[in-house]
Amino acid sequence: MDKTYAPVTTAQELTEALAKCRAAQEKFATYTQEQVDKIFLAAATAANQMRIPLAKQAVAETGMGVVEDKVIKNHYAAEYIYNAYKDSKTCGVIEEDTAYGIQRIAEPIGVIAAVIPTTNPTSTAIFKTLISLKTRNGIIISPHPRAKGCTIAAARVVLEAAVAAGAPEGIIDRLEKGIMAAGPVTNLLLEIMAGDSSPLYKDLFDRGLISGEFSTEYFHGHGYEAIIFDGESTDPRQVAAAIQAEVERLRREGIPEDLYQAALRKSYGREVMSYNDIDSVANGMIDAHFNGFSIFDVTNRYKAITKEKIEARLQQVMNPQYSALSVVKAEEEQHG
Repeated sequence: MDKTYAPVTTAQELTEALAKCRAAQEKFATYTQEQVDKIFLAAATAANQMRIPLAKQAVAETGMGVVEDKVIKNHYAAEYIYNAYKDSKTCGVIEEDTAYGIQRIAEPIGVIAAVIPTTNPTSTAIFKTLISLKTRNGIIISPHPRAKGCTIAAARVVLEAAVAAGAPEGIIDRLEKGIMAAGPVTNLLLEIMAGDSSPLYKDLFDRGLISGEFSTEYFHGHGYEAIIFDGESTDPRQVAAAIQAEVERLRREGIPEDLYQAALRKSYGREVMSYNDIDSVANGMIDAHFNGFSIFDVTNRYKAITKEKIEARLQQVMNPQYSALSVVKAEEEQHG
């Protein structure tokens, strides 16, 4: 039976994967040059043996390139790179000047983050993972959404050959999908929790704690994300406490079906209306391209966001341990 690997799809899972990869790398950092070279050879040989199947998979998945060309690139990334660096010293003392008493000592960096493109997904994955192994570094790769399958397949070939040759488990890992893919789910969660039709918004507004300018924002990038609740208030601390209380309530009781359906319809309508704005369409097309979907595939995007997915997302975000309250006061208030 093939070994399975837990996918990394959220910020929390990425934190856990980093911890595991760091632990593996710390062990790998103690290996001798002889051990590293044995692993390097085994991984390169395995990747080269799979150069044709990986090339076919890359072309089939991405619809880009020619199989024969990708075979050559995979061959280059595996056998040529191995021959180019097989005799390079990467462990301990790599150079010594006895006359001046100077030594050059090679030490690994730690864990490397690697973005893999859709244009050369398998050869890039092979090259970057092999170089990381040769230098005793761990690596976490982030495949392009449109080349996820072949990229992970290439990295898996290198990882399993390296582990069989003595490398620590977890020395190579991957993001199953970018954190950016969590954007639509998170935005829908914020609409349910704090949109202008939500119980939280109505309660805070009725008590005079927020104005009609109260809003939420989710921004993200590769490896980071943040949620902001923004607006004016006479008692920011009370608003922050109410937000956290609502988070805990929804975690405990679940999201009501009527709120989910209302937020889904509202978000769908807002996205359709955004097609009337040229700038919005342009930005949406860029975001869609880099996240592996079509900007006009709105219906399917929202159909895929189930209430269960939103509740799962709620369990992952807005941890009080990572929260902060920032209060900006007017100048006359500060000088009283």
